[in-house]
Amino acid sequence: MDILKEIISKPKSTIITELDVQIDNKKINKNTVVEIGDQKKQYTVEQLAYFIVNKDLMYTQYLKKCKEQNIGPIFYTDQKIIFEELQKFREEMPQYHFGLPEDKYLSKNDYSWIKKFFNEKEDKPIIRSDNEPFKIVVPSSIASLINLSNIEHFLKNGEVVKNNTLILDKVETFFNGKLFVIEDTIIDWTSDDWKRLVGIFVDGSSWQVAEWKIGDIAGLFSKIPVFYLYEEGNETTEALDGYKINRIKLTNKKCKKEDLENVLNSITEICDSPDNGL
Repeated sequence: MDILKEIISKPKSTIITELDVQIDNKKINKNTVVEIGDQKKQYTVEQLAYFIVNKDLMYTQYLKKCKEQNIGPIFYTDQKIIFEELQKFREEMPQYHFGLPEDKYLSKNDYSWIKKFFNEKEDKPIIRSDNEPFKIVVPSSIASLINLSNIEHFLKNGEVVKNNTLILDKVETFFNGKLFVIEDTIIDWTSDDWKRLVGIFVDGSSWQVAEWKIGDIAGLFSKIPVFYLYEEGNETTEALDGYKINRIKLTNKKCKKEDLENVLNSITEICDSPDNGL
């Protein structure tokens, strides 16, 4: 895709019109589809060009501009794939500073990375290996009903036991024949980490998801099962209203047997699928 080489080398000369992506005197149909990543996610040249031109924007600003221009955004996990692919070529191509986040470098003469950037591998599905643990995310606050200190007990017994011990590390647990790593932060996650995500527990607070700095929360919650535990009279989900969430009522700190089974089955269903859609 020579046009994308030009976009990267001449972002200020790139213009997206009603029909085309133009660079100097070159034109390409903006609806031309390009596949990226091992999962062959499909995006148009318009989407890729708009992302590259606006690479320095915060994700929320980028989403706002996409909406204003009626251009579909590149999902945040796929952006991560793009930046990771660029990072792989950093040592090979140190001559030209492109100004990408984290000081990624490209060569002004060698564009061989483009072929790897846009997937040219065999057309076969990516199946996650069961020898790698799946990931579950929980709230980080010890004030939350569920967190790292009691999530393992809940998954095994359906009971929320209050524990004021602050756990600063990850928690490993095993159920339904699968190994899980439970974390309370997504900072520094790679695209591979996102592909292993199979469940999210929320506490109803706005800051929990705000600290993730993810613009498309609705898109994330539509693909991954999300659970909110609450006690009668203490349900606070205003910050999450409108999102796809499984609400689980606790009675005397314990949920119904069928509710726990639904949690485990929903998580296992994502584990058994070829990918989680991220």
